[in-house]
Amino acid sequence: MLNPKLERMHRLISSAYFFFAGLGLLLILADLFQGESDRSGFGLVCLLVIGPVGLFHWYAARGARAGTRWGRNMSRGIGILMLPGFPIWTVLGIYLLTQTGGNWQAGDLPDA
Repeated sequence: MLNPKLERMHRLISSAYFFFAGLGLLLILADLFQGESDRSGFGLVCLLVIGPVGLFHWYAARGARAGTRWGRNMSRGIGILMLPGFPIWTVLGIYLLTQTGGNWQAGDLPDA
C-alpha cells in the first residue's frame, strides 16, 4: 500500500461523511413513515450534499493507495477546499497537503 497515512485519513473522513449521509437517509425514512416533513429538508441535504463529498474522499483514498497522479491531485484539491473551514478542517486540509508533497509514493499503475 502506497501513501498509507493519506489513504487512512481519506478513509476516516469518508466514513464520517457516509455516517452523516446515512443519518440524513434515516431522517427522510422516519419522516416518510410518520407522515411528517419536519426534518426531510435537512435529511435531503445530508444525503445529496454530504454523501457525494464522502465519495470524493473515498475515491481519493483509492488514488492515494495506488499512488496515481490523479489521486495526488484530487487529494491536493480536497485539501485546498478544506482550508477555509477553521479550525478543524484547516488542520486536516494542511495535513492532506503535506502528505501530497515530496514524500508522495508513486505507483506503477497507469493514471487513467
